[in-house]
Amino acid sequence: MTAWWDTRSGREKLLIALAALLLTGALWWQFLLVPAAARKAEATLEQERAVQTLARLDRIAAMAAETGGPRPMRPARDAETLRRIAISRASDAGLIVADTRQPAPGRLQLDLPGADPSAVFAWTLGLETAEGITVSSASLTAAEDGRVNAVIEFVTGATP
Repeated sequence: MTAWWDTRSGREKLLIALAALLLTGALWWQFLLVPAAARKAEATLEQERAVQTLARLDRIAAMAAETGGPRPMRPARDAETLRRIAISRASDAGLIVADTRQPAPGRLQLDLPGADPSAVFAWTLGLETAEGITVSSASLTAAEDGRVNAVIEFVTGATP
């Protein structure tokens, strides 16, 4: 290889060195800078979404604190009454209930696909504070555009 290099003229050596420098720069640009810039943009977007979600949760926590205090005992509701109230309130909150089921006696489960997280939290808070319906479990998974797929389970028995 050195023999080949030594046979090149000064001008050829300069052109080969420039080509190598340009190739190195192009590879560096394509495989390091472009992916790093794309990942930075994604991270910034994720951070903005996280900040918005935290702000929503703070607002919901503040609403919960304002309406805090002991609640009077409410009578037990049958599953159908609970289902009607929950679906009606969900509709009022702009949520779409895709499915309802009764996984066990005294429990009602609702599926809310592609829901706005702040609407889900406000809806469940409203059910607990205004209707006395207790949320026994909730599962929220991230969906597209900052939305969530929610599965909320309520208890149909008497609640404080």
